[in-house]
Amino acid sequence: YRSSDQVNGFVAGKCSSCGQVQFPQLAYCVECQAPASALDPLCLAEETARVLTFTADGLTFHPSPPMYMGFAQFDVGARLLMEFVDVDPDAFDVGTALEMRFRIKERDETRGYYRYFWKAAPVA
Repeated sequence: YRSSDQVNGFVAGKCSSCGQVQFPQLAYCVECQAPASALDPLCLAEETARVLTFTADGLTFHPSPPMYMGFAQFDVGARLLMEFVDVDPDAFDVGTALEMRFRIKERDETRGYYRYFWKAAPVA
């Protein structure tokens, strides 16, 4: 709940002291240890990114296997471990341009609702 604005809005923090971009935001900068007040909000949903590394996991349950996951390197400097969706195996590789999409992460069977999160997809 405390970080729902960061999660739902995909808002990272950019340190005004050293320029480090981090998601999620912490109480301090991970690079220079400046306090959280030095972190300016930066929405990653509209930022460009590329595939840094990836793997296709056929053993993990996924509605449309295999599940692609790996690191997305954002042009603004952030690097995140993400799930990749809408992947064409023949056209997906390191360096593929990515865009962010707000998608279903999982269904909570007990409470009967869906959880959402940001996933990376190749630029169409």
